Amino acid sequence: MKFLSILKDSYREAVDGKIFQAMIVLAVLFILFIASISYRPVTLDEEIGRRFRIVNRMLSFGQGNKGATKIEVENFRIANGATEPWNSDYELDIVTTTPDEATLTEIRKSPFPATASSVRRMFEDEFFYLTNLTVEEVPQADPGHARIRVNTRGTTVTEATAWPHEPTLLFGVPAPIFNGTLRSLVYRVEQNLVNTLGGIAVLLVGVIITAGFVPNLMRKGTLDLYIVKPIGRTELLIYKYIGGLLFVFLLTLITVLGVWVVIGLRTGIWTPEFLLLIPILTFYFAILYAVSVLFGTLTRSALVAILAALIAWGTLSLVGYLNDQIRTVRQAEEQVRKMLQPGGEPTDAGEESALGLPRWVESTLYTVGRVLPRGWDLDTQASRTIARGVLTEQEIEKRKLNEVLPSWGETIGISLAWIALLLGLACWRFETRDG
Repeated sequence: MKFLSILKDSYREAVDGKIFQAMIVLAVLFILFIASISYRPVTLDEEIGRRFRIVNRMLSFGQGNKGATKIEVENFRIANGATEPWNSDYELDIVTTTPDEATLTEIRKSPFPATASSVRRMFEDEFFYLTNLTVEEVPQADPGHARIRVNTRGTTVTEATAWPHEPTLLFGVPAPIFNGTLRSLVYRVEQNLVNTLGGIAVLLVGVIITAGFVPNLMRKGTLDLYIVKPIGRTELLIYKYIGGLLFVFLLTLITVLGVWVVIGLRTGIWTPEFLLLIPILTFYFAILYAVSVLFGTLTRSALVAILAALIAWGTLSLVGYLNDQIRTVRQAEEQVRKMLQPGGEPTDAGEESALGLPRWVESTLYTVGRVLPRGWDLDTQASRTIARGVLTEQEIEKRKLNEVLPSWGETIGISLAWIALLLGLACWRFETRDG
């Protein structure tokens, strides 16, 4: 009962300021925005047409006759009559029209798709999912024209979620610049909008709102009301800490769960891995809030507690980023060393690394990163978790989201040790100070 009473007091502090209600409203608006995004499978002629609109736009800036050149798609058809674009066989002509033969010769020497080989490269790079590709040049009577015939039979796509889609925002605003497979679009929403932007917003609001819980508790008269009850100071502080975590947990729960439901209803992609953002973001906040509680206890100032938590957040992010770069460079250096010096010794200490840093600086940063709380690793693990839930293995590899990371046990264990240390110091100071 004492625990529930303290949690209720912590919740009331947020509610009295109308902050929690405001955040719930913002979370609902955010969920509605995600719900407003629809996804339409695009046809191959739309994708190719978009590509050639860009090409022709570039050609329009050309000097002389090159600016009058057009590259267009003609005779596009689905050869096998399939209704789904990923089950179709395609036939089309790519026609280059120039004012004269000299201009056509010049265009053929450029990177533009005006020859059979350049068209094949374009299809293999940008439409790699098409199979049994044949590309041949059709003779033309007009010396200023070139016609390339393209045939495909089948695709590597086996489901609708792996086919290119076009998102539509706000229930009707097309956004073709974000075209991608349905799975990649869902990943962008979950990673960029929810984990990155939403996560930063939740942590920032959580730090600001909960920073005043402990200083307010220590105001003259307020603490006296608590300590006359049968509860110790340490127990009281821990309850306040858990109350702050509950504030962020509920906010994260509502946001993530709401987004998960609307994405599932919109796309049919239900990824339970995405729900792991709830404990991950809450645990990340637990690290920052432990810093806030310690400095709030030492100074009785909510402002100092906020600044301390934000500085800790920035420090963990910077050190984590640098360590991520160091880890990547070391793995690359090790691969090169094994190729050039099989069985040889690692690079001598004191030499510069591929990052351009002296080895002792790099080693110091790496050591510091290993012993500090793992905020950056938590964020990276969250990104990998989202990717594993929604992307295919090929997409994960293409985005380089399959690198080996520190284990969950190491990340959580070291962070928990720091939380215990910071809270232990806060409890000790709370017990020993007067009033």
